[in-house]
Amino acid sequence: MDNIIPFIESSQNEFIFGLLIACIILFILLFITMINLSLFRSKYKKLNKGTNGLTYDEHILNNKKEIENIRQTQTNEINRIDVLDIKLKKAYSKTILHKYNAFEKQGGKLSFILVMLDDNRDGYMLHNIHNNDFSYLYAKNVTRGTTVETLTPEEKEILLETINS
Repeated sequence: MDNIIPFIESSQNEFIFGLLIACIILFILLFITMINLSLFRSKYKKLNKGTNGLTYDEHILNNKKEIENIRQTQTNEINRIDVLDIKLKKAYSKTILHKYNAFEKQGGKLSFILVMLDDNRDGYMLHNIHNNDFSYLYAKNVTRGTTVETLTPEEKEILLETINS
């Protein structure tokens, strides 16, 4: 220990000069670090602001609201589709119009049978019989593919064709 004190006293100028150089280097490194930190902060703020001045938190909240609106709209649309599906099942989806000549050489092909059915085979049948002197129109309800009234052979054929279409 006796040797260290005289050594420090003899090299005191070099030791202070070395500490001064180390402090200058540390100040330069501190200055570079502060500049890098400042650049990083400005980039972070710019990135965090987004394109329209909103922060990420605000973007996330806005997106959450939009997602909730989309989900509500989706639920409403699904309900509307369900209602339309119910209505569509009641719509006439099977229709056949059969024109024929009811009486040879009288009236031409102006007689017809019109059958309109939904998916449950419910609907109606219109049968028009026409000749030169008269025209009669008959309406028959069709329930589950059958009628209460008796059917002519042409009506039976067209009803079966409509059910199978």
